[in-house]
Amino acid sequence: MGRDVLSARPHRPPLRRLASAARWAVVAALCLLAASSLALRVAGWQPRVVLSGSMEPAISRDDLILVTSQAVRDVRPGQIITFARPHHPGQTITHRVVAIRRAPAGRFAVTTRGDANPAPERWSIPADGTVGRLRARVAGVGALAAPLRGEISRGLAVVATTALLAALALWAIWRPAARKQTQRPTRRPTA
Repeated sequence: MGRDVLSARPHRPPLRRLASAARWAVVAALCLLAASSLALRVAGWQPRVVLSGSMEPAISRDDLILVTSQAVRDVRPGQIITFARPHHPGQTITHRVVAIRRAPAGRFAVTTRGDANPAPERWSIPADGTVGRLRARVAGVGALAAPLRGEISRGLAVVATTALLAALALWAIWRPAARKQTQRPTRRPTA
């Protein structure tokens, strides 16, 4: 009995199979990264990249840290927090709390210091204010985000990732249609 040609699996060269597997691995990795980033955001965890060595050896430059929002009234000495850098709008610092006390005018006076820094910083925050509390650290992963530190770079990364995913989706839709060819089953002569 002969085999039907349509039921036989077409032979694909190993390099082509490897390329296909690599494409799907990239798509899966990007989807996993996007899903985990979204899940962290929904859970209230904010990823941050450490830009200096002021907290070494506990936290090093280019470490990725995850922080959650915490009311300043719940902060205790010894905790590592992320806060708005005094006198530098838009910048944040991650340092250890040395002391915290109630201050006049409904504020908290906070003293923080980087583990590797010789001097502390003193600042104040409204009593209803919040800071970021360190929840997790992933060593060295922040170096991968170095090219994305600028606003333009982040925008380009979003556009490039979207374009790549769209191109892969269109390729997956159109390529199988181009490969389909009508093949007729071969019949062997009967004896």
